[in-house]
Amino acid sequence: MCCIIKENVMSMEVPGYMRVRAYLYNLAEHATEKNPKIPSENTLCRMFGVSRMTVRSAIKGLIQTQVLQTRRGVGTFVNTEFTQKATVRLPLVGLLQDSGRNVYSTISPAVRTAVIESGMIPELVVLPDSDDPVRLLEMISDHFSAIIWESPGADIVPHLRALKASRIPLLLAGDREICPVPEGEFDTLETSRAGRGKLLGSFFLENGHERICYVHNNSRMTPNDSPDKPETTSGALTEILREQNPPAEVHYISLAELESELESFRPTVVYSKNSNAPYIGRLLNDKKIAVPGELSYLSSGPAAAYFFNGKAVACIDDASGLHDSVIEWLDRRVFRQELSGNFHRRIEAVIEINQTFTANRKDNT
Repeated sequence: MCCIIKENVMSMEVPGYMRVRAYLYNLAEHATEKNPKIPSENTLCRMFGVSRMTVRSAIKGLIQTQVLQTRRGVGTFVNTEFTQKATVRLPLVGLLQDSGRNVYSTISPAVRTAVIESGMIPELVVLPDSDDPVRLLEMISDHFSAIIWESPGADIVPHLRALKASRIPLLLAGDREICPVPEGEFDTLETSRAGRGKLLGSFFLENGHERICYVHNNSRMTPNDSPDKPETTSGALTEILREQNPPAEVHYISLAELESELESFRPTVVYSKNSNAPYIGRLLNDKKIAVPGELSYLSSGPAAAYFFNGKAVACIDDASGLHDSVIEWLDRRVFRQELSGNFHRRIEAVIEINQTFTANRKDNT
């Protein structure tokens, strides 16, 4: 039988030693003056909310690798004679997501790829334990050329405004339904959960699919994706079905419930996040349910063909728009250094009809 993961792995914060070491390493790599002095131990303890022992351990490790050097009675400095033996320093772009504190944050591949293709280095940033935005500015002001923050929460607004006031280029990317700041206040790439739901509903009905299985990750639907809220993906999907074809049936279930659900309900199409595709593909293969012959599959975001017997997976995605808009923003804000005016792009999702999806014509069923 297919093994289904029933619960999400609990989020885990990056250990303090690693956060201090990463900060100091980036500081050294992007030093513009000769042998600059690093922040004091007290400052680093305050910035990251860690002990003096943790700070000293991180510094010691970088001294051993020659990134830093000590001067007795003076302090610890960047060893630029060592670090500048490398090639030209590429601009560093900080990437954050949600609360900015989850070590398992999955930055959009489209965003990360766009940074790399713009000739820059993407670097995951994890907020210090302190809720004081000044601590974040201390971490990034010396060596980051820009910051991209995906789906920031409402509790992050003070950090966003501090970044904006610092004049470090900042781009917010995410769904407008959960955007925590007023329109026009920040540079934004705007996607839409409701827009995806409406597109899905119309697409399924246009292709004759009236029995839909919507698979989510958790044991229950969350407020950010609820059939009762039309501003969410599942809510907008439900609304379209009610308006255009009331007999249509959609079941909202967790990944852990899919196997038993298939015993009592045979959908014509299954929809899920791309991270669920491997488990769904294996389960359907184990149950000998042919895709797309007996059941079509559509993922949110691209998924690997491997788990569907080599068939290219159909998906709904906004990656192309995100990718191109991030490159445009980086060109304007980092390369051209045009910091005035407002940058806003609305990203529309599209559906790629690949080999795991076919129309479900009633005359053929």
